[in-house]
Amino acid sequence: MFFLYIFSVYGLSLFAQRLPDLIPYRKKDKWGYADSTGKILIKPKYVSAGWFQEGKARVETENSYLHIDEQGVVLPGTAVLKAVETNYALPFPDYSSPLPAEHNGKWGYIYSKGDTAVPFLFEKAFKFHDWKWAVVVMNGKAGYIDRNGKWKLPPVYDTTMKWYGARMTFMNGRAIVKENGCCKLIDTAGRSLTSGCYDDVTNYSALNVFRYNMVMRNGKCGAIDSTFREIIPLIYDTVHLPWKQETAIKVVKEDTSMIIDIKTNQRLFLLPATSRDAQYGTNHIFHEGIMMLCVNDKWGFINRKGEWIASCIYDSLWDFWGGHAAVMKGEKYGLIDTTGKFVLPMIYDYIFNHPAYITVGLKTDRKKVDGKPVYHYGVVSPQGKPEVPIEFESVMKIDSNLYQVRVNGVWQNMDTYGRRYWED
Repeated sequence: MFFLYIFSVYGLSLFAQRLPDLIPYRKKDKWGYADSTGKILIKPKYVSAGWFQEGKARVETENSYLHIDEQGVVLPGTAVLKAVETNYALPFPDYSSPLPAEHNGKWGYIYSKGDTAVPFLFEKAFKFHDWKWAVVVMNGKAGYIDRNGKWKLPPVYDTTMKWYGARMTFMNGRAIVKENGCCKLIDTAGRSLTSGCYDDVTNYSALNVFRYNMVMRNGKCGAIDSTFREIIPLIYDTVHLPWKQETAIKVVKEDTSMIIDIKTNQRLFLLPATSRDAQYGTNHIFHEGIMMLCVNDKWGFINRKGEWIASCIYDSLWDFWGGHAAVMKGEKYGLIDTTGKFVLPMIYDYIFNHPAYITVGLKTDRKKVDGKPVYHYGVVSPQGKPEVPIEFESVMKIDSNLYQVRVNGVWQNMDTYGRRYWED
């Protein structure tokens, strides 16, 4: 589900509120491109065909990947053999950028054609972030190199942080490192941005992007803001960072759980008493001003004022997106609004509430090899109006008028007018 959401957000950012000029079109086992009327403009001859972006698209032949323009002409210097393709590749990758590789127990970097870019000298090497710097490990210490293998920051940082390679990645000119046992934030010159010594510094929401960081010392948690000032004192057992622009957060101290405003450190309200055996707990902090809570193994929603939006009567539920949230009772799913009223009845076997569309699923009579049920998926509006028939293996929205649906394991394209961009 997470991949589905990320891909959908990426896809929705590619296109405006109209159908693209060129849509990938499958004819039997080959791919080409058609316009929004279904007329083929680039002959189907590829193993796969990606979406056009900035006048170019990535296509696949039997032996390589390459880019073509909107007339179907191959762009010079873009062919890459499949043998050197890696999972680091982006939809339109910069193949001049080195890729991490291992050889005889040492790590270095190679170009897409297999030539060595940076010698195999390191104990570990991570991908380049924004194709500029990469984290590498030498003599048990981590540092940063550029694409030419030159040190930007020397290997002086500890590798004892969990997921240190990912956490050390620079975002907005800042990175989390651990040096001499102290976790801290640094800038691209290696200067420390935080004062004092922390046992841990975390920024576990990509959408938070260093607006706030949780800090820990001697087993107690607090928070710092983007100016590195301690705005939440280190007195709590747990601090949950806010989502996006939210400011209400949950903190836990001994047996007391409460909601406070991270900007003012003022308590908004206490949560019901909890015990250490986790009879009561939360999954996320506030999302669109509403938080989900679990009491006695049943889930509900509460707002920033401590008012119940939906009582804890559900077996499972998901965060609000676009003013709606999916809830489950027994084996059936429905959709509620911010007042707790149903906008889709509990008749579905699956619901995924994306901000731009709602995927629903129904079980079929068929079973997988492992005995699990087979589902068919479609799309409905929040008003219950069908937009895509419930007959596909999977479905996701590409723009306001275009969906991708999976048929027999292959992603196909379909618009909201019912036109299908494939033929067998």
